[in-house]
Amino acid sequence: MRVAISSDDKESTSYNLNNAKGFMIYDLADGRVKNQFYRCISTPEYWRKNGSSKVSSQNKDKLLEAVLDCGAIISYAIGEEFINARKYEEIEVYQTQETDLKSAIHSLIGGKLKALN
Repeated sequence: MRVAISSDDKESTSYNLNNAKGFMIYDLADGRVKNQFYRCISTPEYWRKNGSSKVSSQNKDKLLEAVLDCGAIISYAIGEEFINARKYEEIEVYQTQETDLKSAIHSLIGGKLKALN
């Protein structure tokens, strides 16, 4: 399964999925990480400058495009607008209290995270 974790710096989970600069992508198999890489999100510059937590349909589309090949998304904070948009997709959404990526992915592998959708 491919998992996306929102991250701005490739080391820690971004505080808010709506304002994430990208995703650390993990390919999981047999309960282990087999591959990982970073995927940037192309979003309008004003969105980041204003730090808006509201998700426009254009921003939601950018987020969705970045993770369409993933089976799950993990983030520290996830807006309800995004969770509701997921109802039409096959991607599970998880929220974590972990701030570093390694802990977040191991929480998922270890079954400590519960899907929000």
